[in-house]
Amino acid sequence: MQKTVEHLREQLAERNMVGDIRTAEARLDALAGQISELEKSEKAAHDAARSAELAAREAIVAEAESIASQDPSQVQWKTSSARMNELFESWKTAQKNGIRLGRSNEDALWKRFRSARTVFDRHRRAYFSQLDSTNSAAKVAKEQLIVEAEALSSSTDWGFAAGEYRRLMDQWKATPRASRKDDDALWLRFRAAQDVFFSNRQAANDEIDQQYTANLAVKEELVVEAQALLPITDLNAAKKALQSIRDRWEEAGKVPAPTWAGSKPAFARLRTPSATPKRTNGAGATRRRRPAPTAPCRSWKRLSPA
Repeated sequence: MQKTVEHLREQLAERNMVGDIRTAEARLDALAGQISELEKSEKAAHDAARSAELAAREAIVAEAESIASQDPSQVQWKTSSARMNELFESWKTAQKNGIRLGRSNEDALWKRFRSARTVFDRHRRAYFSQLDSTNSAAKVAKEQLIVEAEALSSSTDWGFAAGEYRRLMDQWKATPRASRKDDDALWLRFRAAQDVFFSNRQAANDEIDQQYTANLAVKEELVVEAQALLPITDLNAAKKALQSIRDRWEEAGKVPAPTWAGSKPAFARLRTPSATPKRTNGAGATRRRRPAPTAPCRSWKRLSPA
């Protein structure tokens, strides 16, 4: 615009036209001033826009550098990778549609941005390579634990095998996790082997409990039979009866331990002085006959739970 004004000035200066030359020159001066102000305003707006664009590019680069500088062991790789891709798309959009920043500025910013992306990608590859190695080692270790667990699943040495399963569980907990997919599948196999063993043990215990319950019924009948001997009036007959009870008690076998507590007091009465017969001397006085020192004790011991 200023060039046009200057061209008009030159034409007026030649004075080869008719009219109010001075007024025309004054109008050109005013127009030149307006154009100058407009150019200053446009330049200020352009500078502001350029500064804003530069700040936006700087922000993209700074965030990329911040992501790349994180400790690889603490990075949320999925989230960070997605964000790095978003920053790259923002950079390309700014390059295509944004204000030119000058070659030196753009080259310097791009160099920083590219370097940040390179560092991030290198850290990501190294992290996942190490993770794959760790996962593979964990998978091998847990597969070995599964082999041991499966070998124990058919054992009937309940105490030993249960202890071994506790040891294997401790080792399992101390072993690093494999990949989620592998680790879940491995755990199902490990747990299945344990379930087989403990189900077998429970079935065996249930069978024993049934047997002990039957034994208990027999011994409860013997308790009733023993109680019927009290008070003892004929020691020899009582001894024979107790011997029979003792023999049948042994044959009956074991009973659940808690149930013995209810029967024990009844047998304790067999050891009390009142359980022994009274004897009358020649003068008519009554005195207790000293109980045989060993027979009742033996009977009691033999009537204790096997």
